[in-house]
Amino acid sequence: MPTNKGGEMGDGVCPACGDREIQRYQNCPEVFECCACDAVFGTCNLSESYAIVFPSWVKQEPAPEETFYFDFECLGSEGVTRRHGWADRKSRCIVQIG
Repeated sequence: MPTNKGGEMGDGVCPACGDREIQRYQNCPEVFECCACDAVFGTCNLSESYAIVFPSWVKQEPAPEETFYFDFECLGSEGVTRRHGWADRKSRCIVQIG
């Protein structure tokens, strides 16, 4: 998998590739998408994060270029948690955690 070489969430820099060209992700005001590498990151509630990256594993591991990085700070029933790793672009299921 590619390495995480970017900035911290909220500083206007993609945490996966370090690019500064980011845009808001659909209807989540605190979630962003990197225009360079398609990483999705930010703050949302747990159910919103599950709509972006499903809480299940891929059935067959995709090629690295078919994945994207995700990194969410989520508010759920257990308080604030972090979900991060790599997901399949097509299925939006988890490929790797962490």
